[in-house]
Amino acid sequence: MAISEARSIEIDARWENLAALTDYTTEIETDFALTSEQAFVLGLVIEEIVTNIIKYSYAEQGGPLQLHSTLENGELAIRILDRGHPFDPDDADPPDLFANIHDRQVGGLGVFLVREMADSITYQHDLATGWNTLIVTKKASTEASIAPLVEFLEQLPLFHEVNQATIHNLVQSAEHVRLAPGETLFSEGDSGDDCYIVMAGDVDVIKALATETILLERCRPGAILGEMALIDNSPRAASVRARTAATLLRITEAEFVTLMHANPTTAMALLRGGTSRLRQANAQMLGGLEKKNIELASAYEELKSAQQELLRLERIERELAIARDIQRFFLPPSIPQPENWQIVAFNQGALEVGGDFYDVIKLGGDKIGLVVADACGKGVPAALFVALTRSLLHSNAQALAARPEIAPDSLALLIAAINVTNNYISREHGASNMFTTLFFASFDPHTGELAYVNAGHNPPIIINRTSRTLRYLEGTGLPLGIMEDLPYKAKSTILAADEFFLGFTDGATEAFNLAGEVFDDAALTKVLKTGDFHDAQSLLTCVWQAIEAFVGDAEQADDITLLTVSRSG
Repeated sequence: MAISEARSIEIDARWENLAALTDYTTEIETDFALTSEQAFVLGLVIEEIVTNIIKYSYAEQGGPLQLHSTLENGELAIRILDRGHPFDPDDADPPDLFANIHDRQVGGLGVFLVREMADSITYQHDLATGWNTLIVTKKASTEASIAPLVEFLEQLPLFHEVNQATIHNLVQSAEHVRLAPGETLFSEGDSGDDCYIVMAGDVDVIKALATETILLERCRPGAILGEMALIDNSPRAASVRARTAATLLRITEAEFVTLMHANPTTAMALLRGGTSRLRQANAQMLGGLEKKNIELASAYEELKSAQQELLRLERIERELAIARDIQRFFLPPSIPQPENWQIVAFNQGALEVGGDFYDVIKLGGDKIGLVVADACGKGVPAALFVALTRSLLHSNAQALAARPEIAPDSLALLIAAINVTNNYISREHGASNMFTTLFFASFDPHTGELAYVNAGHNPPIIINRTSRTLRYLEGTGLPLGIMEDLPYKAKSTILAADEFFLGFTDGATEAFNLAGEVFDDAALTKVLKTGDFHDAQSLLTCVWQAIEAFVGDAEQADDITLLTVSRSG
């Protein structure tokens, strides 16, 4: 049986020689006229198997590496030979694809994808010569050959609730983008209306700061890149550069809209990933700016020496003080206390004015509205957006509570109030690119029923007094202000007599100490499971004191809001 095509290459297995393998891959794809799935397998072999040989088999010390590729009767065969430490891919445990990307153990995903996508993988180690031989084969594409890619995306947390048909169509339509080591996917400031899923290899998210470049994140298979530019068409906030050879799945704006309509939770996961990366970038840039404190302090003293500048600064300070007082008026002056229940709330801004707020609203029939919200950003812009959102929601909720023919029950009231508020903000203020995550509940103190809408906010936690088990009130829709006519859902649960309710903003679980460590979800969970509290007030005090003790003398990085509820009688 004649071989129709054959190509070979031999290199010293070092990082700087990977560029030659990228050229080799491009040559084979063109000359062999490979199908897209065969090209993907070939790329995976270069990006994952070969990089594993460099890093682990040769411990980055170099050594002989040969690749022989043949195409016979439509079947691609790739033989990889090295004399490093033996490793059989069949001995590798499959990765935990259900784990959070940042918590997942490093390694294993690339080998998993090769095994899933290839038709066969065989491995031999010759004891006499020391050569390892790995042979990977892939026949010409069929419709079924994309099934492993569909299965891979299905197992990522981002796509857990997306139906298989939608994922299948995405894999068929999306473009596969290949990057050589050191190649840039996009640069900071570029326009973009698409995002990317890392399918193989490692890429770095980097940002220029003054005269240096800082690494924000190293992204491995399963990570999402560029989602914020896709959502609001803003310029790229950072650059993305391949650390190793990498393959990414490009998702266009049209494909994203299809995903969002199929399941709003997917869009929310993209948004959270983007906002988390932005917060990390801000924290690292602030760390770099701290080095310049002495220069800034000196410049500030020079500015103050000029009387005109001093007067300007004093005027700004007075105006901010007035703004701070005005913003306090937007928080309830007193909190209604239903019979046999206790409701307590707390807010502390990171700046003179901030983007967090809470509200407690009388809805008629003894029902109480509970609101915990966080507008994107901080300072005066966020404060203005808070005033708008709080006023709209408060007035809409009370108006609907007085119109049972429009909102006959708590679930209908919540959805209607959220829809009216979101549509107004999106229509009238969409150009500001501001949005608010918000938890809004209707609480019935007679039955303990807690009906709620979670618009992209941190899930509030319900704690059992005796067992200290926790349950979470997850999201039911996207944040307010992204676009009109978003599909919000309302859910209902019961707050039992032996349970506590805790609502909070992300400043509570993203508080940093001087060492750069974060008081995260795990730290909050530990407080809730082991803390000494017996009612809403002591629960709030316990959580706040734990955050204060952890942060110490570090400057508060974000606004913090807490709201707790418990039975008092």
